[in-house]
Amino acid sequence: MPTPLVKPLPRATELPLADLGPLIEPVRAIETLTQAPTALILNAVLASIAVAVQGHANVQTLSGDCAPTSLFCFSIAASGERKTQVDRLATSAIREFEAPLLDRFRKDLQRFEEQKNSGRASTFSIGLIDDPSSDREEPPLDTTPPTSPQILFEDLTVEGKLRHFENGRPSTGIFTDEGGIILGGYSMSSSNREKTAALLSKFWDGKPIMKNTAGGQAVFLPNRRVSAHIAVQPAIALETLSDQTLRDQGLFARFLMAFPDTNQGKRFIRMDQATIVARQEAQATLTTFKKRLRDLLNLKLPTTDRDPLQLAPRTLELEDEAILDLVEFFNVTEEAHAEGLRYAEVRAHASKAAEQAARIAGVLTLFEDQKATCVSRRHMSIAINLTNFYLEEALRVFAAGTVPKHMQEAERLRVWLRDMWEEEFVDVSAVAQRGPNALRSADRVKQLFAVLKEYGWLRKVEGSHIISGRKSRRAYQVVRG
Repeated sequence: MPTPLVKPLPRATELPLADLGPLIEPVRAIETLTQAPTALILNAVLASIAVAVQGHANVQTLSGDCAPTSLFCFSIAASGERKTQVDRLATSAIREFEAPLLDRFRKDLQRFEEQKNSGRASTFSIGLIDDPSSDREEPPLDTTPPTSPQILFEDLTVEGKLRHFENGRPSTGIFTDEGGIILGGYSMSSSNREKTAALLSKFWDGKPIMKNTAGGQAVFLPNRRVSAHIAVQPAIALETLSDQTLRDQGLFARFLMAFPDTNQGKRFIRMDQATIVARQEAQATLTTFKKRLRDLLNLKLPTTDRDPLQLAPRTLELEDEAILDLVEFFNVTEEAHAEGLRYAEVRAHASKAAEQAARIAGVLTLFEDQKATCVSRRHMSIAINLTNFYLEEALRVFAAGTVPKHMQEAERLRVWLRDMWEEEFVDVSAVAQRGPNALRSADRVKQLFAVLKEYGWLRKVEGSHIISGRKSRRAYQVVRG
């Protein structure tokens, strides 16, 4: 029997379904329609609501300052967990809202570029519109490009986000059901990782960001907002979460993390009358949820008089009882992340737990009442219960410890052989030519084969075997477990 390459995780933390408040109906509806893990759905729904409300209000914190109502959610889920379907349903109102705006923007941008590049634009730019044969005065050239209304982004590059915020909607979301595009792509490469992590941290903190133009001029971009839901496969998540630089930088502590148990093997199709009715009711609930998000998105974003792209959100105060509950929660988590106590391994998460609870409470408040001026004890109670869930999930994920890089790579290769390699036998040459891009070095593959052989995931076989249509005398049998 093969030995696991990484320490198996305990079962997922139980989600407090009875305490989800206004989230329970959309979460249950998407669960009925997809049979996806509940925590994955919760993250998608929470982040979608945050995108819709974050531009309108900040929330009071225990420090006396205020924090954005932006949320960063991180879901770890294997292929086949229906991440795409979940995100599609949770964000459908946002995508339907932005689609016609993007169509109009593309037309306006094309018209702007044509005007800018036309002879009239060139003539106007040097002040020579003076044709005595013409009795019609040309309208002045608009030198300001149209503002991008894009809300959702699937990829993340520092340059791309800064470019958008220079002349684009100041409240956006990053949603990807293939987090490897971000975590394994250009933005998180070794040369860009720290810069990207720093930018994401600034987005979460609500701090002003700076952009340097091609001409060397610094552009100041205050009061922009970003929420996110990044769903990623376990092998890639494990590799990223083991990066000590990112852990020290504090990026992970800003994410609400969930690694739900799989539902695969239990998602049966039923055609009985009760199931049909349940699905119809779920569709109706989802329609109501979409309408609520559209109503929020239709609200005019509050901006400053001086800059229409600089948000001017109000601050949600905390009711006295909400403050008392949050203080108690803060004190409990503060004590628990002392050396040797429960949250010592996730101190960064525990230190931000009270702020996360305030943010979630603010999001729930605005979702139910966009005109609200304060956060109630009821919303704070729901938020604290959810934050406790996310703290336990962070503890569960990080308790496995930092996995050495060669073991991460061996696990990544094992998963690739299990899921992508269809043949019974494999050799170093086959993986070096067709395996994961990051592992296409024959010397590295040999080292990883040795690890997989030691742990029982590969068996050396004698004689000649056919691999990808050729004979190989250095074949291994793949053990899929």
